[in-house]
Amino acid sequence: MHMAYRPFPFDMEKYDKDILTILRKAGSRGLQLKKIVIHVCNANSTLFETTDTDEVYKYVRNFVRRNTNKPGAVLKPTAKRGCYRLNMRSKKTQQLLAEMDENEEKNFQLNHVLIRTRHW
Repeated sequence: MHMAYRPFPFDMEKYDKDILTILRKAGSRGLQLKKIVIHVCNANSTLFETTDTDEVYKYVRNFVRRNTNKPGAVLKPTAKRGCYRLNMRSKKTQQLLAEMDENEEKNFQLNHVLIRTRHW
């Protein structure tokens, strides 16, 4: 059986979600690329397993490049060099954030049901 080539040894959707979540929390001021990388690394590292900072940097840099250079892009550079924020005027950004909110609500409801059904 042929295995698909994966350019990055990690879950890309997870990193995308982390990047969007971090920039959402940063607000209109945005964050520098290196700060985004640090936050993504911290969000994906555990006590026993660390995340390769160089690989995360490459991924975040490529994510930023892919999502800033088009009209209606998800990200927007700020006045400060190397700093990016969410483009809240983009329909794609609004859709992604709505989907994230919906998924968080579903997870909250599921966890709430699981907690209520436990017998002590």
